[in-house]
Amino acid sequence: MWLFKSFDKKRTQNLLKLSIERMTMLINKKKAEIGGLKKTMKDIMILANSLKAGRKEKQEQALVKAEHLLREKNLVEALDILSNECDKLLARFALFTAEKTLAKEIEESVHTIIWAAPRVNVPELMEIKNQFVLRYGKQVEEDARADGAGRADVRRKLSHSPPADHELRKQCKMISEEYNVAWTDEEEVDVDGYAPKLPPPPAAPKTADFERPPAHAPNLPDLPPPPPFNPGGDASPSAPPPPPPP
Repeated sequence: MWLFKSFDKKRTQNLLKLSIERMTMLINKKKAEIGGLKKTMKDIMILANSLKAGRKEKQEQALVKAEHLLREKNLVEALDILSNECDKLLARFALFTAEKTLAKEIEESVHTIIWAAPRVNVPELMEIKNQFVLRYGKQVEEDARADGAGRADVRRKLSHSPPADHELRKQCKMISEEYNVAWTDEEEVDVDGYAPKLPPPPAAPKTADFERPPAHAPNLPDLPPPPPFNPGGDASPSAPPPPPPP
């Protein structure tokens, strides 16, 4: 049940300021948790390298921790974006009262906050969302939920869909490089998170035109028949015979 039946300009301004402060504190808290997750992953990697049996299980455990790490990173980045959007609305707050309809200059920010408010642990954002609905009606909430409304990067970072496998392996690779810990995996990945592609095999050399066999046998000119065999061993078959003895 809402305490206000109409849009409260002063309260909305205060809520925007309070939400920025709340998100700043939450970001700092999450960064500390991210540091702890990184150290946990480092310890798992060190343990995996020292094992002969059970190494695969430890690698899978590191990938699970990588999913937690990636979600916390995405949340921090989303909170930072939302904080900037709230600050932008404070700078353009006159547009809330200058026009009866939602101004284009603040439409993206309003839609982003309405969509994200139920997905982050910032109570002030929920109250701001309610104030927006009081100001522009239920339709603004429906518009904010439509595909393509608000900021796409916030939607992506707050998505509940599990991250792709290559993104998890990228996190493990980055942790191994940050802490200088060996990380062996079934699939090698580069720093961009994708399995490196092997270069294609070299193409077979093309046969030169002069080496290619002719499609048809050439028409050779008629040659004279070979000279008859001369058992006498004369150098020339046309030499005259020797004179008879006297």
